[in-house]
Amino acid sequence: MADAAAPKGLRVWQTEWSMLDKEPSELGGSYGDVSEFDIAQYMSRVIHNDIVMAGCTSWCYWTAMSVERYDQKNRFELIKTTPSGGNYSNDFTGGGNVDATHNLWVLGNYSRFIRPGYIRVGLKASENKDFFGTAYVSPDGKTVVAVYTNYDKEKGVTLSNSFDNGKTPATVTRYTTTATRHLEEDRFNVADKVFLEPASVTTIVYTFE
Repeated sequence: MADAAAPKGLRVWQTEWSMLDKEPSELGGSYGDVSEFDIAQYMSRVIHNDIVMAGCTSWCYWTAMSVERYDQKNRFELIKTTPSGGNYSNDFTGGGNVDATHNLWVLGNYSRFIRPGYIRVGLKASENKDFFGTAYVSPDGKTVVAVYTNYDKEKGVTLSNSFDNGKTPATVTRYTTTATRHLEEDRFNVADKVFLEPASVTTIVYTFE
């Protein structure tokens, strides 16, 4: 995709995505064997590769809100609706529940912090299929955002391993999404190593004066 678009000066947008019906081999089992966070973390893998390999400058989810049917889990929506009484016809006249899925939180690790106008910059990391990330800088150069997906054991990242703009950040904030944490915020001293939890998608935001 990137090779085809570049000679024509085209920007690539990913405009429609869901897990569809056939489970990818990377999940290590059928949809019935994996958790909703497994599906959401796989989405982060897709987002990463669409940005890095295909050169996508926009990434959009297909369905914002829908009723879960059969054993679909969170494969098709960011927000799960459950009408009262087990009515799966999208009829909410009798009330019901609306719940954020893990997809919404993982997508938020990107979209909440990487805003329009941000530019992707180089990130120095020992990446492999179980650990990878991307980094972005704001138009005014005062915010740098790094998003990591970690399937592996706990890992620590330092400022020099994340980016190098020759300045010391004023604040360092981590936002972690796991099977039990939803974009939970933690502040770090600027000189500290920031740790990435096992089986997580993590955003680190560096701000400068």
